Amino acid sequence: MTTAALWRTLRERWWLLAAGAVIGLIGGLIVNAALPHSYESKGQILVEADAAQSAEVTQNLPTYLELATADSTVTKISKLMGERMAAADVASSVSVTSPENTSIIEVTAEDEDPATAQRLSSAAATALSENIGDGKDKGVSASVVLKPAVPSSPSSPNPVIIAPIGLVVGLLAGLVAALALNGRDRRPRRIDDAADAAEAPVLAVLGSSEHGLAAEAAEQGRPRTLQGLAGAIHGLDGAPGARTTLLGIDGAPVGRLAEGLSEEGLAVRTIDLDADADVLVAMGDDEATILVGAAGARVSRFARGAAMARWRGKRLDGVVMLADGSEERLDEVGESEKHEAAGELPHEGEENDGRRI
Repeated sequence: MTTAALWRTLRERWWLLAAGAVIGLIGGLIVNAALPHSYESKGQILVEADAAQSAEVTQNLPTYLELATADSTVTKISKLMGERMAAADVASSVSVTSPENTSIIEVTAEDEDPATAQRLSSAAATALSENIGDGKDKGVSASVVLKPAVPSSPSSPNPVIIAPIGLVVGLLAGLVAALALNGRDRRPRRIDDAADAAEAPVLAVLGSSEHGLAAEAAEQGRPRTLQGLAGAIHGLDGAPGARTTLLGIDGAPVGRLAEGLSEEGLAVRTIDLDADADVLVAMGDDEATILVGAAGARVSRFARGAAMARWRGKRLDGVVMLADGSEERLDEVGESEKHEAAGELPHEGEENDGRRI
């Protein structure tokens, strides 16, 4: 899919992205509410020393941090909690850190119950400060300078993180749905659908203006007659040399189209891609190659026809779409419409202003 086709798909199916984003956001909030909540409570310990030991406090902070997980500290915390928490649970629920260039130790306790998190953090701060003060470093003391408080909101899961994740997942799901719907084996709704599928410009849409694609071609100033198509072929970049090759898909009447273009002065040959695609290998590089298919053909057929040509080394110069129209005869249209109607392709066996094409 080309970038232009992708942007067009997004513009057409923006509602899928919007719906996906809303659903993803709501889903993220639901997941956030359903997950077990965890609360954190923090306390701070200030480690101080007399003048003789002050230089060693910062140096020994890593040792004090390790002391927080020592068996003696964990056992003391468990006792302060009334032995309602096993030592292993204490060790996994308490963590300590030290802000850089400070002699402060932060004690953090985590639990599903906010009150328990506060009690555990308070017990851990008390036990650690006592063990530091009772340690071998004489002249060093530790005191709780920030008492843990009962947390008012959970620390995890974090809705600020989960909600955006749900939003992004929803957007991606909407994008996949949009691309899937756009990529279904459908008929082209617009001229550009065929152009994007074949990766080549649509040179003309031959048919009555009653057909939607032919009407769109008229609005865009694209040729709708054989004369206009012949002019478009002459105007291709790197004008065609010896001849123009029409590649038919799904039984498109390329023979009749070739006869009409021949009367417009073009040397034309036809190839049925479904039966004779290998002939493309022997084609010269100076030939214009044009894919011809019915406007009602599925988008995938235009893509497949272009792929068959590329696999055999031929790049498409353009696409011609044959739109079904009414079977009006020339004597039933006004004089001003004769030139346009003369270029319309009739059904097999019909006459077109005295000529059979």
